[in-house]
Amino acid sequence: MNTAILMAVIGFVFAITLVITFKGKIGAFLAASIFGPLVGFVIGMVIALAIGSIMLPTKTVVYGPGTLVAMRSSDGFSGTFIWGSGSIGSSSTYNFMQRMDDGSLKPGFIYVDETVRVIEDPELKDVGYWRTTMTEADRSSPWSAWSLGQNSMSKVVRQEFRVPKGTVVQEFKIK
Repeated sequence: MNTAILMAVIGFVFAITLVITFKGKIGAFLAASIFGPLVGFVIGMVIALAIGSIMLPTKTVVYGPGTLVAMRSSDGFSGTFIWGSGSIGSSSTYNFMQRMDDGSLKPGFIYVDETVRVIEDPELKDVGYWRTTMTEADRSSPWSAWSLGQNSMSKVVRQEFRVPKGTVVQEFKIK
């Protein structure tokens, strides 16, 4: 928001300077009305992007844990929490079911990369958890009101699946 105000002030000052410089000629008014806002916009954007990329601090935020539900096999005895993997284009994915606050189940997937970790926890039984750790722009910083592009600063640091021991299995079929 402050960036928009800054752009308007810079444009207004530039327009007044043009009018004074050309001593009230009609061309000065036209130049001021066109170039004033344009110069204000360009200078304001440069300042906003510089503050957003250089001066705005980041913080680590943990989202979750979300509750995972095991998908049982047809015999009803065994189940897996990450119940399948697949691919979209050349990227691999993990599929899972998450229990929502209202008790419903929501299917989800994530792209598999170096941030994904699966941890088998011997203390868990019949429940799993999914947690995402990210670095994001610190919106409580005084520089936050002056910057643009805060969402582009968000970066996933870690995707962690914590599941009961013995539920990470892979079936191999020999043909």
